[in-house]
Amino acid sequence: MTMRLLLLGYLILPLLFSPIAFSAQSQLVAQEIKLRESSAEFYQDLINTIPFELTFNNEVEFSRLAQEQGFTEDDLKERLQWLARVYLEPRVGVDNPISKAAQLIASLTNIANTPFDKSYILMLKARKVGREKQDYQQSIELYNQSLKQLNDAEDIATTLLLHTIHYQLGDVYRITLHKSQALVHFNQYRELAYQLREGYLIAQAEATLGLFFNRDEQYTKALQHYIEAIRVSEGLDKPFLQSVLTLRLARVYRDLESWDESLEYAHKAADGFKALNNDNYLSSCMTVIAMVYANQGKWNQAIDYYLNAQQIDVKRGNLTAQALNFHNLGEAYFNNAEPKTALDFLIKANSLFLQKKVSIT
Repeated sequence: MTMRLLLLGYLILPLLFSPIAFSAQSQLVAQEIKLRESSAEFYQDLINTIPFELTFNNEVEFSRLAQEQGFTEDDLKERLQWLARVYLEPRVGVDNPISKAAQLIASLTNIANTPFDKSYILMLKARKVGREKQDYQQSIELYNQSLKQLNDAEDIATTLLLHTIHYQLGDVYRITLHKSQALVHFNQYRELAYQLREGYLIAQAEATLGLFFNRDEQYTKALQHYIEAIRVSEGLDKPFLQSVLTLRLARVYRDLESWDESLEYAHKAADGFKALNNDNYLSSCMTVIAMVYANQGKWNQAIDYYLNAQQIDVKRGNLTAQALNFHNLGEAYFNNAEPKTALDFLIKANSLFLQKKVSIT
């Protein structure tokens, strides 16, 4: 009898830890990372696999659609869940993404027959309400209903869903200035990232807490989380992530008035963004460096870097950024005892702000 049990154990273990099961789990995590890195690229990759009409009103129609297109029902459902989620991300580059998300959510609701499916639908609805109507109270209620559908995570898919819900719910609480609730969910988001044992997700979670504490002017805590995020990111082949984290760390050091450290990390981030040909973030680096010099009363150096930022923003045609640079230059020239030049830049700033119909206070 004992020998039979041992043999049975040897047969079951390879199934539990088979390359196929491990590959499926790894693929889920890889998709989560891709969505977070570039929702637009993730959308293109995903839509290329389902280039057909996605209409069905019940499980029978859905089953027929999956069979006709050569998918298992679980595989097609998973792809549609990802698609609905990516439609609700900003800057996807799709016309009417919220409307398309709503249509998919309605269809997926018709075939939601597990706690996971129902939780996913509630999460999507919460995200949609927050983005479309800014009805954050309803969004919070839907997120909490979503969490109640799930028990403790027992698989990668559930862990990833909980990970996403806690992040999004924490962010809604942050937006509505419920700081203590936001922190509870951001900490849970971080804990789940460590459970997933994926460096990219861990770095993002640490950075989320860094940003939270920086906004709350708890700079020492912000510093701790950003330093840990950077430490984790160094083991990844993610140069954009590393550069973003380095820039954020430079901002924390700036707010701490640790000028040398701020300049060190801002220049390091700038080097990273130059290598990536990312002018948007490169301009931000120039502005951080300029602000460090301005805060020390080194107006000539500040002017040089504001002008560097301005050149970049002219190149990329960002009028709002140009207006902010003109305003900063006006302030710098005024403090540098050059009032006429200061006035010229402030007039330029005002003209662009009026053109963009925004104001600065």
